[in-house]
Amino acid sequence: MSINQVSTTIPQAEYAIIGGSSRFSISFPEDAGDPDVEMEATGLTFETPYGNSPEFKLFLYRGRRVLHVRMHGWRPNVVTRGVASQQLFWVLGQAR
Repeated sequence: MSINQVSTTIPQAEYAIIGGSSRFSISFPEDAGDPDVEMEATGLTFETPYGNSPEFKLFLYRGRRVLHVRMHGWRPNVVTRGVASQQLFWVLGQAR
C-alpha cells in the first residue's frame, strides 16, 4: 500500500531503522530481497510539532513492525538537518 498524504495517525512499531549513506542507492528493504520482509505501506508522512515529517516506510520483519526512513530524514532545501531530526524522533517517540 502506498500513501502519499500527510497523516496525524502514526502507526505503532516495535523497531525503527534510520537509513544513512550505506543504503542511499538502494530501495530498502525491498532491494534486500529478504523473504521475511512484508511491506505494509510506503510514502507515510506525518504532522509533527516541527512540520511535516520525512517519508517513512512501514514493514513487517518476521512478524515485527518496523518503520524506516531514508538518510536520517534529511531533505535538503526543505528543512535543516536539525529540524529533520526533531521531526524524525518525534514520530518515532509516538510510534512506540
